[in-house]
Amino acid sequence: MGLLKASGGAVRFESRELLSVPTHARARLGIGYMPEDRRLIPDLTVEENILVPAWATSEPAANERLEQVYRLIPEVREFAPRRGCSSPAGSRSSRRWRAR
Repeated sequence: MGLLKASGGAVRFESRELLSVPTHARARLGIGYMPEDRRLIPDLTVEENILVPAWATSEPAANERLEQVYRLIPEVREFAPRRGCSSPAGSRSSRRWRAR
């Protein structure tokens, strides 16, 4: 993420050195962060939760990326209109947070 200064070594993404790249610029490169707890934003739908990273980076192809998620994890589509707080736990929940 770049929130803490590295004490040594190198961080590369697609041959680009990232230690000097600010956090906000890393997001524009397509680098994101998914917390370990896998929580969805409860007031957003599952689909909106999936779109949050695209919205945050002003991704022009957000809808195409959403369709790609649905192709990769088709069962997520059935949960798309549900609020994040109303989604059941278990393996299906795991698929939703991976989609994000």
